[in-house]
Amino acid sequence: MSSRLRYRLHHGDGAGLLRPDIAVAEAGGVLGPGIDNRRIGRRDAAAPEFFTSIAALAGGRVPSVPGGVSVRDEQGHVPGAVGVTGGTSLDDERAAVAGIRAGGLVAATGAEEQAEQTHAARSAACAAGPRPPAGP
Repeated sequence: MSSRLRYRLHHGDGAGLLRPDIAVAEAGGVLGPGIDNRRIGRRDAAAPEFFTSIAALAGGRVPSVPGGVSVRDEQGHVPGAVGVTGGTSLDDERAAVAGIRAGGLVAATGAEEQAEQTHAARSAACAAGPRPPAGP
């Protein structure tokens, strides 16, 4: 990761010693390649060499699961990211989103893009009309 990476850590009571490193990796993992963890995970599934290359460049500090969330300002710029760890990947992501929104900023997880694609596919299916029943 870049020496310009700045972060603030909160280490909860009883948390594992790697938790801060995991949280920083999650945040840096979305900032480094400039894409969200969900897209990294999809690319990893489709082309494992992509993830291997990104992880190698980042010293292994790029998770391919939700937990790191990009922060967007009013203009759509990404001034930073938040990484959370301690629960399931989706719970971590929800906690990051809640914190970002509490700060008056916009969270970008990649789930928004997936929801738009699902909505577009459903709209296209509805516009095509009902399908004829399958024959014997």
